[in-house]
Amino acid sequence: MDESEILNQPWRSLKFIVLDLEGTGAQHKDLEGIVEIAAIEIAQQQITSNYFYRLINPQIKIPPIVSRIHGLKNSDLEGKPYIEDVKNDLLSFINNQILIGHNVIIDYRLLKLRLPNYSPKLLLDTKKISKHFWREMPKHGLDQLIERFDIANQLNDLPIQRGRHSAYYDAYATGLLFLKMISEKFSPNATLKDVHNICGINLEDTSSNQISMF
Repeated sequence: MDESEILNQPWRSLKFIVLDLEGTGAQHKDLEGIVEIAAIEIAQQQITSNYFYRLINPQIKIPPIVSRIHGLKNSDLEGKPYIEDVKNDLLSFINNQILIGHNVIIDYRLLKLRLPNYSPKLLLDTKKISKHFWREMPKHGLDQLIERFDIANQLNDLPIQRGRHSAYYDAYATGLLFLKMISEKFSPNATLKDVHNICGINLEDTSSNQISMF
C-alpha cells in the first residue's frame, strides 16, 4: 500500500509504532550515541504486547548531567550490544511503519544519524496534537500530558521498570496519549490523512545539524 492509499484508510484500522530513544546528549553532535531504544506497536486502537526494547552500549562517554536525566551510566551499559548488533532486528520491527513520538523529530533525527537506511512511512507527533487542540495550555511536555489525561496509574506495571525519562516508559505513555487524544478529537470515520494534517511531520524538513535528545 503506497502513501496515498494508506492516508485514505481509517486511522483506527492501521498499525503504528511508538518510538522513544535515550541518548548521550546533544553536545556530541554527529557522534551522539543511543543508550536505550523502545518501540511499541499499536494495532486495532490498542497498545499491543509486541515491542522492541534494548539497552545499547553507545561507545562514547555519557556526561553526568545526561545520566541524571535518563538514569543510565556507562557502567550500566558495559557488555550491552552496540547499535550495529541490533540494527537488523530493530529495522525489521520499525522500518516502513507509521512512526509516532512525542517531539518525534528528535528521536527520528538521532535514529537516522545512527541508521541511515531507516525509513518510516509517516511521522506523527503527539506534541503537535496537543498544541493544536489544547492551545490554551502553557506547556505540552510529556509530564504535563500525563497529568492532564490522568494516565499515571496506567504506567505503574510496565514490563520494563525504569520510570519516567526511560525509553519504554516514555514510549508507552506517548502511545496512551496518542490514542486518547485522537479518539477524543477525531470522528470514528476519520482517516489517517485527517490525523496527519494535524500532527504529521514532513520528512523533507527533518534534516538538521543539531541533534538533541533533551
